[in-house]
Amino acid sequence: MSRNEDAQSPESEPRRPRRGVFRALVVFIAVVLVALVSPVVLRHMSYFRVRRIEVTGTRYVQPNVLLAVLAIDSTKTIWENLGPLEERVRQHPQVRDAKLSRKLPGTLVLKVVENLPVALITTNGGLQPLDRGGHRLPIDPSRTHVDLPIVSRADTMVLRLLDGLRARDPALFARVNEVRWDEGRGLRVLLSGMTVRAYADCTPARFAEIIPVEQDLARRGQRVSELDLRFRDQIVARIE
Repeated sequence: MSRNEDAQSPESEPRRPRRGVFRALVVFIAVVLVALVSPVVLRHMSYFRVRRIEVTGTRYVQPNVLLAVLAIDSTKTIWENLGPLEERVRQHPQVRDAKLSRKLPGTLVLKVVENLPVALITTNGGLQPLDRGGHRLPIDPSRTHVDLPIVSRADTMVLRLLDGLRARDPALFARVNEVRWDEGRGLRVLLSGMTVRAYADCTPARFAEIIPVEQDLARRGQRVSELDLRFRDQIVARIE
C-alpha cells in the first residue's frame, strides 16, 4: 500500500468546534440558569442577605427616615421583589420617585428624587414648607435651613411659577422674598430692592424678562422701584 493511501485526507478529519463558539454557548447557558434559579433559590441564600443599604439623592429628608420606611430586616436578601419596596418609599411626602438596585453580594442602593419645597406659608404653628403642588412637607424650618420665599396662600399657579423660576434661573429665584396677592388676582412679587407686578398665570420665561430691563436701566443710572408685567409684549418700569 502506498504512503498516500495510508494517510487520511484533511477532509476526513473530524471538525472541532471553535473555542469562541463554545465559550459563548457556556455563557448563554449560565445566564439562562441564573435567570431561572435566582428568583427561587437565590432569594433564600444567606450569602445574599441584605447587609447594607445606601441612600442617594436626599437633600432635606433624612436617610434614616427612608430606611425606616423600607423596614428591611437582616433575614431578607437582595433578590426580594423590589417593586413593592420602591412604592413604599414613594408614599413618603418628601419623595417624588424612588428606585432600588442591587450591588452584590449584600447591598441595596436606594436612589430617590426628592420632592423639594418651593415656598413657605404662615400657619398657626409657624412657617410651613410647601411643594409645587401645594402640599405641606414635614420639614421643620427651625431645625433645617430653608431659604425660600413666603406666600400668602397655597396657590398652585404661584408655586409652579416659583418652581419654574428655580429651575430656569436660580439666581433670580433666590432674590424672591415674598409673593402677595392684590385686587383682581394680581401678584406682587417682592424681590430684593424691587417689586414685580404680574398676573397669576405668569410663566417663568415671562418673569425672567425683567432681567434685561433691569440691566438696561442700571446702565442708564436709573433705579427702578417696580416692574409691571401685566401689559402684553412690554414691561412698564416705575423709576424712583
